[in-house]
Formats: sequence, C-alpha cells, structure tokens
Amino acid sequence: MKKIPGLDFLRAVAIMLVMLYHCQVFPLTSRAGWTGVDLFFVLSGFLVSGLLFKEFQKTGSVKPFRFLIRRGFKIYPLFYFVLLLHLVYFTMHGRPFSNGNILAEVFFYQNYRPGIMTISWSLAVEEHFYILLALTVFIAARTGRIKNSLFIPFACLFVSLVCLGLRYYTYWNYGIGIYVIHFPTHLRIDSLAFGVLLSYWFNFHHSAFMAFFKRFRWILCLLIAGLLAPAFFDNGPGYTSPLGYTTLYDGYGILMCLVIASAEDIRQSPAGRGLPLWAYRLISKLGTYSYAIYLVHYIIAGPWVAGFVYSKFYPDGKLWYVVVYLGANIVAGILLTKVIEQPFLTLREKLFPQPGFRPVHPV
Repeated sequence: MKKIPGLDFLRAVAIMLVMLYHCQVFPLTSRAGWTGVDLFFVLSGFLVSGLLFKEFQKTGSVKPFRFLIRRGFKIYPLFYFVLLLHLVYFTMHGRPFSNGNILAEVFFYQNYRPGIMTISWSLAVEEHFYILLALTVFIAARTGRIKNSLFIPFACLFVSLVCLGLRYYTYWNYGIGIYVIHFPTHLRIDSLAFGVLLSYWFNFHHSAFMAFFKRFRWILCLLIAGLLAPAFFDNGPGYTSPLGYTTLYDGYGILMCLVIASAEDIRQSPAGRGLPLWAYRLISKLGTYSYAIYLVHYIIAGPWVAGFVYSKFYPDGKLWYVVVYLGANIVAGILLTKVIEQPFLTLREKLFPQPGFRPVHPV
C-alpha cells in the first residue's frame, strides 16, 4: 500500500493536542486539546477503511475475520500491557478500583461505564467501529455494492444523521456529560464514519478527490477555520451543542484531505513550504508512535514519571514540567512501540498477512 503523505504528521498533531490538553498549562490547548481525539477518529476511519477498500481493489473481496484478527494484533498486546501498568500504579498509590472497572476495560465497554484508564474510552469507540465497518464493507463486497454504488456513502450518511439525532435527544433529555454524550459509541461513531466516506472518495475516485481539494483549497481553509474555531473558545467537550461534534469532525476531515492533496503535490511539509523539511519529518516520525503515547500519557508517563521529576527537581517551573511531561510520554511511547507493538505486528504479518499488499502505515 502506497504511503499517504501527511497522515503521520496529523497523527503527531493529534497526540500533541491531547497531551497538552491533559497537561493543563497553556490556555489554548487546555480548552481545545481534547479535539485531538476527534482528529484521531477521522484519521482512523480513513486509514482503517482504506485497508478494506484496497483489499477489495486487489482481490475482489474482503475477509472480515482476518481484518478483525489483524486489528487485534495491533491493538490488544500494547493495550493490555498498559492496563496492567495502570493496575500496578493504582495499587501502589492506594487508589480503589473494582472488578467491574477492570471488566469494562478488558471487554471494551469503558465508554459506557467507568474503567481504569479513563482515556481508553476512545479505543472502545474504535473497537465497536471496526466490527461495524467490517460487516458493512463485507456486505457491500458480497452484493457488488462497493465501487459503482452509493451503498457506502449512504451508509456513512445514515450513521452521521442517526448519531446527530441521538445526540440531540440525549442532550435535550439528559444534558451534557462525558458518559452521557461525549463517550458513548452510538453518539460518537459518526466521526469515524466521516473518515470512511472520505476514504471511499479517495480510493475509488482518486482523481476527482485530488482535483477538488487542490482547486478549492483556499475556500476550504476558510471553511475549516469556521468549523474548528468554536472549540478554541470553549472549555470542554460538546462546545456548541450536539451539532458541535459534527462541525468538529467535518473540519478535521476537510483538513486531513487538504493535507493529503498538498503533501502529495509538493512532497514536503503539508503545513506549508515555511516549515523546514527536517522538522516535518521529525514531527511525522512522532506520529508513528502516537498509539503508545496515547495509552501512557494520562497517568503512567505523565503524573507517575513527570510528576516525580517535577516535584523533586523543578517544583517552581511549569515550563520544565511540560518539557519533562512531553519527553517522558514520547520516550515511553517509543520504547513500548519497539518492545511490544512492533514485534506483534511482525508476527501478524507472518501469521495473517493482508491479502494483496502490506500496509506502510502501522494501522
């Protein structure tokens, strides 16, 4: 599978937003950093559905069970290892947890009831999405409704409208809360569906996709600013009512497409010609470790490691805390990726190779 320029760069942007949000030092990222998860959702929907679309293009079919097994090799080993680290941390610090909290994490329903890790709610949304995606694309492939049909676009639109309607129903009846409207799969999966829609356009109508986003890039930049701006002036999720989640993933989805179109055109920084190529490559490299960094940043490498260093050596310097916090997260993410994630991905390719191609993005 040909590497899509710019997507690792966006992964790095997403993980930096999330880390700085939880760091709660800079006002801007303390307000809007949480939106990095929505950028991750759009990227995940785009990349993971792209695996199935490419498989269909090369083999004429899709194998949903193989797809889910391969996702398991990517997600589970590192996830359960970090979950074990959290249990050790909680035990050492006398923080109570129940068997129900553990079960919620183990079986990925921690976005409907409290688990252990807090930030893993987004992984539950993605796990549920993988199952729905595999089933939908399999049905479309078996019935001949992928390439020359509107089945996939209509399915994505249906999911988006249902989620939006359910968000409004929940908002009017129960208000806004993280387990009420921000975490549940049935209220957040539309951001992933939008990534699928864009991936369908990119993979099956590539020339039209590239032409559109190159021709209208400046108009779309203004649209992105309008869609994303409200998140930077509010204090948390659900910033402008349930419609805010929709405008948020629309903005990030369009941004992703502009990055793809621009990066494929100029073959350097998708952020513009002003960013040095070495800086772009370094940031993009960080994006390849984003999954591991995301898992450890909230408690393990953040409060546990950075908090200790900060309290012992730099008790009066917030800037030093940010430096140590980011450094600890990045180093821990790199180590865990190389020691746990990559060996399992290598084993995955030996036992369950992707039919027709080997992806270059670690998805």
